[in-house]
Amino acid sequence: MKWTTLRGFGWPLLFDVVAVLVSSNAARNALNSRGFLWAAVFALIASAYVFGGILHITRHRLAGPLNRRLCAGGVYLFAAFTTAVTVDDLMYLAEAGGQPYSGWPRLLLNASLIGSLALGVAFLAVLVKPRYGYVPALVGASLSAPYFAYLAWSLPWRDFGWLVTIPWDGELQVAGVLSLATAVAYSVFQLCTRKDHLS
Repeated sequence: MKWTTLRGFGWPLLFDVVAVLVSSNAARNALNSRGFLWAAVFALIASAYVFGGILHITRHRLAGPLNRRLCAGGVYLFAAFTTAVTVDDLMYLAEAGGQPYSGWPRLLLNASLIGSLALGVAFLAVLVKPRYGYVPALVGASLSAPYFAYLAWSLPWRDFGWLVTIPWDGELQVAGVLSLATAVAYSVFQLCTRKDHLS
């Protein structure tokens, strides 16, 4: 398969499949935790990517525009969700332990939450038109970057045992770091490509 064919027809389907797996797993975990509303939300997201995959396989004329929106939306939604939950969980545990954050650490965490909100806005914007979401996504990522850059620096990436037996909170932190980096890279790439990719 040629690179142009893979880029034009392979990557959207691959993204749809990964998004379905991630969303389905999130829906299952939410259902097991009796979070029925979140289970329904993640199931709806998975259904959207199944639909995008079907359009892609049938090469429907709407497959390209829809999958561009689904791809951008998935990147930004996942980044918004993982960064917000990571920071919120950290602040909750600190307050529950009687040692809430204050000063610069709290400022960085609050800035990160605002950045997650901006990524959520970017997710909604790209569903209307992809190019509307790239700048808000970069703004949100910039607000979240200071804390998650520090977090990425402090994670034990070289500890193979930790990577293999990573606890749930560690998984969330890694997902937050990687999803934020992906959102930045995706936005920069889209803004630097030709104008017809921004429509």
